[in-house]
Amino acid sequence: MQSEITHSGQHAALLGDAQAPCRQPPVGEAWIEQEFNVSYRGSATLSLWYDLWSYDRNIPLSDELDHVDILINGLRVGRLANQGEWHGCDAYQHLGWKEFTCDLSRYRGQSVVLRIELGMPDGIYNTWVYVDDVQVDVQ
Repeated sequence: MQSEITHSGQHAALLGDAQAPCRQPPVGEAWIEQEFNVSYRGSATLSLWYDLWSYDRNIPLSDELDHVDILINGLRVGRLANQGEWHGCDAYQHLGWKEFTCDLSRYRGQSVVLRIELGMPDGIYNTWVYVDDVQVDVQ
C-alpha cells in the first residue's frame, strides 16, 4: 500500500495496517519485492529507510513476535523490530526514520530479488512499517 508518510518524495510503501486496533491486528505477512541486477564492477550497497511503529516488542528478534525481515534471494540479511520500551495497548513505539544498509558485493554480476517482509505471527499487538528511498549505490 502507498503511504503519505514519507522519508522523502511524495510516497512510501506501507506494510501492515496502521488503522488496525492494538489487539486486533492482521495476522500473517505483508511484503514487497523487487528484482534487480547488481553491477559486475565496483562495490554495491543496498540502502533503504524505514519507520517502524509497534505496540509489540521483540528484544530477542524472534520469529514468534512482530518483525520486519530484509531478504536477498530468500536469505535474511537483516531483521528489524521494536526493541525499546513496551507499553502494551497504552502506547505504540514509533522509532522514527532509520536507515538500513547491506553490502551487495557477494552478488556482483547477479540478478537478485530484494524482499521486505513484515511478519506478525502472534496476532496480539499491531505493528506496521513504512519503507522509502530503496536504492542500490554502486562505487
